[in-house]
Amino acid sequence: MDGNNGNQILVKHTAAVHISNVLTLNQRKIANILLKNAYSTLISHEQHTIQVRELLHQLGWRISSNSTESLKNDLIILNTTQLEWNIFKRDKKRSWSISTLLASAKIENGTVFYSYSSALRQALYNPNIYAKLDLMVQQKIKNKHSIVLWEYIMCELSAIGKRQMVTKWISLDDIRKILGLQNSSTYNSFNTLHRLLKSSIDEINQKSEINVFLEFQKEQRTVRALRFVITRREQISTSEYEKKAELLGVSREQIKNDLADYGRERVDFAMEYTKKQISSGKVINNVAAFYKVALRENWGTQITSENVKAVQLEMVIEDMPVSSIVKDFLMMLRNRIGEPIFNAWFTDAIYETTYDNVLIIKASSTFKRDYILNNFTEAIKIASKQFPKITGINVR
Repeated sequence: MDGNNGNQILVKHTAAVHISNVLTLNQRKIANILLKNAYSTLISHEQHTIQVRELLHQLGWRISSNSTESLKNDLIILNTTQLEWNIFKRDKKRSWSISTLLASAKIENGTVFYSYSSALRQALYNPNIYAKLDLMVQQKIKNKHSIVLWEYIMCELSAIGKRQMVTKWISLDDIRKILGLQNSSTYNSFNTLHRLLKSSIDEINQKSEINVFLEFQKEQRTVRALRFVITRREQISTSEYEKKAELLGVSREQIKNDLADYGRERVDFAMEYTKKQISSGKVINNVAAFYKVALRENWGTQITSENVKAVQLEMVIEDMPVSSIVKDFLMMLRNRIGEPIFNAWFTDAIYETTYDNVLIIKASSTFKRDYILNNFTEAIKIASKQFPKITGINVR
């Protein structure tokens, strides 16, 4: 094996992210694994190797004759399919080009031997603009369009080197091109395209290290463009969950995986649901297994179906050290702009009132402050009109 030193972060040139999207999910994953494996010797070695067993493991495949045969077929595609590179000309130093991804590939005695063309090796190595891709996240993604969108978004995030950003407005035609849908009449309809984007973003939010929200630019009632609001999640400390997990018979390793796969909120819901079932007298023979099913099936939110907003508000807003009037105002604002947006931009702010009842909203960062002022000023004004005792609102 060439370059795999345990680090699962692939530095991938933007031109290789912005390719014509004709590859399948598995072909794209294989291409990324091979590039990561070869990266440290990309210039010095013409040929690279990786064990078939290791490649299948990184793909999350079981080792069998069928999986090896599938791998062969995918390598053939990577060796023969012409790909259009740098389709958005984001890298101004490199021109548009077309080539296959692999110059050669063969499997011999349980080892994959493969190579890149000289021009492609130079282009892929030490890129001036790139995406940092975690191949552990890649392994979890199960949808072709999700992985393409994830790579595109990570490229945007890597370019600015910050935890949060809002992309430029992207035309619907460019979105279709990113996803390889420009030749599919099915996705000419915005509603169909939106459903696909929503499904992909849901998977990215669940399985990756980022949260993504979609915003639309309309001309009258027609959507003309969209943009992504991206936040890189902070690493979750598992220590606070280990004691809770122990009471449910869940191992430390399991809770670590659950937090990575499902996120803090869903794990909290599943744990709380399991504890409530036990407290109510329900006989559960295997508590850990019950919790796991509750997590997978999202039972923790289903128990609040009669009043989902009330319970969620209780968890977030009622714990805030503010007056009841401010809590009521925040509930009104949350109902107006929606749960996900409120949780993303307002729950970590600090709320204070002055002697003359002006509400001060202290955003957790200048990025969030500016975003709130640019996007939610009108919603804040409308919500505050219901509370005459709030004489003014100041976002800082």
